[in-house]
Amino acid sequence: MTSARTIVRLSLPLALGQVGILAMVLSDIVMVRRQEVSALAALGLGLNFFFVLMAFGTGLLMAADSSISAAVARKDHDQARHWAAQNFYVAVLAALGAFLILQIIVHSLNDSTFAPDLVEQCQSYLRILAYSFFPFLMFFALRQYLANQGKVIFSNAVILLAIPLNIMVNGVLTFFYNGLVALAWGSLLVRAAMLAALLIYMNEKKLRKIARPSMHDLLHLWRKGGQIGLQMTVRSGYFAILGILVAKLGSRELAAHSLLLNVSSFLFMIPMGFNMALAILVSQSQSSHQVKTVFQHSLLLSLGLTASISLILLTVANKVLHFFTTSSEVVHLAQGLILFLPVNMLCDSLQ
Repeated sequence: MTSARTIVRLSLPLALGQVGILAMVLSDIVMVRRQEVSALAALGLGLNFFFVLMAFGTGLLMAADSSISAAVARKDHDQARHWAAQNFYVAVLAALGAFLILQIIVHSLNDSTFAPDLVEQCQSYLRILAYSFFPFLMFFALRQYLANQGKVIFSNAVILLAIPLNIMVNGVLTFFYNGLVALAWGSLLVRAAMLAALLIYMNEKKLRKIARPSMHDLLHLWRKGGQIGLQMTVRSGYFAILGILVAKLGSRELAAHSLLLNVSSFLFMIPMGFNMALAILVSQSQSSHQVKTVFQHSLLLSLGLTASISLILLTVANKVLHFFTTSSEVVHLAQGLILFLPVNMLCDSLQ
């Protein structure tokens, strides 16, 4: 059971951090719960596009886990810092690519595909939110470096404190901006503050030791991480395509779909924490038997936790949905689909 305890000790803090990141998104949804349904629908549509690109970026950055973790296990801290630096450069490049692609998507949205009010709100939201790719992915890369060393307390504290900060900043910005624009600026400012906090924590002395970009190692991370990113993008892309199709049915239908998608993404962060812990522990394993043991324990723990969360979700589904929207029509539509969430969570755990 030592292996199981090790997995729990590492995976729960990682899962907590991932859940905290999505909790900021859910807090944005709560901010628009009393607005028109079109605002919730536009927010959901924008997040569909945003998270498809974010999924590829975060998957890409997981490629360095094995190299950093193996270097930490050998107590080769210079090599660990080298790979962390290369991963940071990958984060910057991935953010740039995601930013440009999202701007193209924003300009391609038109009234012939979606309702005019939906398009206008979504475009205004995404134009600003696109800039948050940079602080978020850079934060994620630094957090991965610390996590591979078993240092997750500070980064998790930053994420959890960012949730009430996000709510307060959004509340203030609503006095200066209308609708979703305030939420976009709030997300950008809070994610920049998160990155700044982590850079200060790592201090100037450590930052001076960051290695220069290595084209060979950057290509290695892109090739390796691209496969992980592609897998995560396919999952997110599937729901994004559904969202685009649902949007043609109307704002209420899109709002219900988006609400369930974000709840599903929130719960997905829990098995993702176990998967991240599994990748780290496998890299540090000394034998094939140890790898097998780690995998079996991680799978059983992830499935057990997923089953428990599914039962709780189905029990309190109505209250959860009403917490995010005051529209009884949206809640009714979402209730008809919420039974699919446990199945989706089970598949996520098996991945």
